[in-house]
Amino acid sequence: YMSIEPKECELANISTNGSTFSIKNGRRILFFGLSKVEIYLPKSYKNSLSIETVSGEIEFNDNFELKIVELSSSSGKIHFNNMISDSIDIKTVSGCINANELHYIKLNNSLIKMQSASGSINLNEISAESINIVTISGKIKVGKLDGSHSIKSTSGSLEIIYATTSGKYQT
Repeated sequence: YMSIEPKECELANISTNGSTFSIKNGRRILFFGLSKVEIYLPKSYKNSLSIETVSGEIEFNDNFELKIVELSSSSGKIHFNNMISDSIDIKTVSGCINANELHYIKLNNSLIKMQSASGSINLNEISAESINIVTISGKIKVGKLDGSHSIKSTSGSLEIIYATTSGKYQT
């Protein structure tokens, strides 16, 4: 989406290696530093998904049921509506994590892990056999929590609206 013809070094580099698909930004033009990559998955895709960005936002606009989900962003926001998975692992350094609903597919060994150094974690509804949420200076807010859980915020605030099972909380 540029009004000028980009040079080869400014274009994204797309590569595949086995089952790994990689997109790397090209060099950014001064004053035209914003870029956006949209990836569409078919509704029938149910395998694992791993996404890693440096400063980019990760956003899911639809509901997904995936085997394993791994999302990582240094400073970008991670946002999704509904996610169903056996294992969800989300990490961010300074970006916030926002989710409407997170649930497990199978009852045994389902795990949801979220970590943020300084970004906030806002979850509307979350359920799994094991839930682990950690932030150093960010705020944690959970609406409904179902499953064995450990929630820790070193210097940020912690708010749990409704929990159906016991867990460990630390601020």
